[in-house]
Amino acid sequence: MDDITNPFVKANWESLSTFIENINGLYESFDYSENTLRSQKIDAQREYNTFMKPFLTKAGDGALKAIIPPDKEKQFLHLDRKLKRSQESSKLLLRSYIVSMVSQFDAFVADLLRNIYAINPDKLKQSEHKFTYSDLQDIGSIEAAKEHIIESKIESVLRDSHQDQFKELASSIGVETLKKFDNWRAFVEITQRRNLFVHSNGVVSSQYLSVCANEEVELGDLKKGDQLEVDRAYFNKAFEVFYEVAVKLSQMVLRVLLFKKDKTCLEEVDKCLITCTFDLIVDKRYDVAIELANFALSPQFNHNDKDRIYILLNRAQAYKWKGDDAKCRQLLSSEDCSAWNNELKCPKYALEDNIDRVCELMRSTGRNGEILKAEQYRSWPIFQGVRSEPKFLDAFKSIFGEELEPEVKPDDEKAFKGAKRSKRKKQE
Repeated sequence: MDDITNPFVKANWESLSTFIENINGLYESFDYSENTLRSQKIDAQREYNTFMKPFLTKAGDGALKAIIPPDKEKQFLHLDRKLKRSQESSKLLLRSYIVSMVSQFDAFVADLLRNIYAINPDKLKQSEHKFTYSDLQDIGSIEAAKEHIIESKIESVLRDSHQDQFKELASSIGVETLKKFDNWRAFVEITQRRNLFVHSNGVVSSQYLSVCANEEVELGDLKKGDQLEVDRAYFNKAFEVFYEVAVKLSQMVLRVLLFKKDKTCLEEVDKCLITCTFDLIVDKRYDVAIELANFALSPQFNHNDKDRIYILLNRAQAYKWKGDDAKCRQLLSSEDCSAWNNELKCPKYALEDNIDRVCELMRSTGRNGEILKAEQYRSWPIFQGVRSEPKFLDAFKSIFGEELEPEVKPDDEKAFKGAKRSKRKKQE
């Protein structure tokens, strides 16, 4: 978001958006990797089975037994190793997605700490870092010494467990704890599983069991020596947990630490949160969107009236598109909307499927709305429930003089295809 002017909010947003883009990249490539590995395993298994088929015989007990001729042993060993490698490589690569996600989170925490020290440089005065005379000669300036202290502090924090990292972050922000959220236990388990993947081939250790027990993580009948893996369901959960945790940490730094120094930052802080929630709704990740909206609407947080309404609408539509229309309507009916302007009432009525009121407010707003323009009616997910209604289509056309979905003319299609052919020729 190029329109953020507060340098601390901007730095915070850049770190957060980089982290989100990186884990989105992991999320989007997971299926491809999983499918490729599955295909590799199937091919290896098929090749192995084809080779083995002529050498299978039935034993007296009816069980199949393979007798490999001496001249085929090398080929058998090659195919056997290939099959086992395909099975192991699948485990290793899928584990690496969790390792990469935790690594990206650690880089985000490092950026978060840098921003904390930039917002509150007095934190550095509490540092007991010592310099030798030789160090001072090499460093050369107070500014360089400050950077050295910050980087040393960050390195020290990142060497700690993630539980200790949260303690340090809480202390740096000035709050009692940052662990009071429902997914804290899931976050701990994921980071501990990452440690197993890195240090013990995923084999459950006493330390893993002890840490999880201390944080009251439910592990069922898992025991020392069991081997942990990663599947799509586990990765999806990890993605959602880390997305949630990163946004909440980012917001806490700004809402608690920065807001003490600069109360004019509130609108830009809210804009970051609303953007994250909106992106989650577009991507159909409704549970995380709801969690972040609930977090934003906590009594201890302030919002201006318009941004609070945006958050309310996002929370309501996340429930609706998740399939809980009753909860959506209950949330909307519990709000006193009498003071809302028409451009905010319109999406509310859209969520309530009140097409007549939607069209009435569309026409009264016209084509010069501050919030609702043609693009918002076309692409804002909040209108997806009414967008195909004939009344909605007629209202849009009467206001903007064009169809909601512009018809592609034959000449436009030819020009588009010609541009594609020209682009291909250049690439060739």
